[in-house]
Amino acid sequence: FKVSNQYFVNGFEDQALSRYMLLAAQGFEVANYNAAFILEKSKDFKHFSRATLFYSRSALMNNSESRRKVGDVFYRLGDPVSAVAHYVIAARSDSPDPEALFNLGYAYETGVGLNLDLWSAMDMYSISLRHGKSGKLAINLVMFRLRLKIMLNSLRKLINPSMSKYEQKSIKSQKDTDKVFTMFIT
Repeated sequence: FKVSNQYFVNGFEDQALSRYMLLAAQGFEVANYNAAFILEKSKDFKHFSRATLFYSRSALMNNSESRRKVGDVFYRLGDPVSAVAHYVIAARSDSPDPEALFNLGYAYETGVGLNLDLWSAMDMYSISLRHGKSGKLAINLVMFRLRLKIMLNSLRKLINPSMSKYEQKSIKSQKDTDKVFTMFIT
C-alpha cells in the first residue's frame, strides 16, 4: 500500500521509515516509494536528496509517479531537458501519470525543454484530463486559454504572414507572461 498523511500520528514516522528503508533495500518498489514519501515530507534538506534516491529506485521499477517526481527534481535544479525525458517515460508507462502528462503539455506550450508546439500541448493536456482524477478545473482553464492562444496565433498569421523582428520579440515576451499565467492557474 502507498503511504498517506493520515498514516502517521504521534511520531510513528521514524519507525515506519526504518521499516520501509529495510524493505526498500530488499527491492520492494512500494517500500522505495513510501520511504521517499516520508523523507520528502521532512523539512530538512538532507532528506530531500535521500528522497530523490528512493524515488529514483522506485522509478527504475516502473512507478510512473516516482518517475515524474524525479523529473520534478531535475526541473527544480534547472535541467528542463532531463525533466522532460523523465516526464516522457512516466507518460508512456502502462499507467501514465496525469501530472507528468500535464508537465509535458506545459513544456510544449512554453518551449521549456521541448520545441514550442501548441497542438502537442493541447494533446498532452487532454490526455492528462482523461487520466487524472483531480485538477480538472485547472486543466480545463489552461486548455481554454491555449485554444484562445492558438486562435490568436492563427489570426495573426492570416493577417500578416511575415512577422517583423519587433513582433517576434513581442511573442518572446508574451511567452514569459504565459508562463506566469499558467503557473497561477495551476
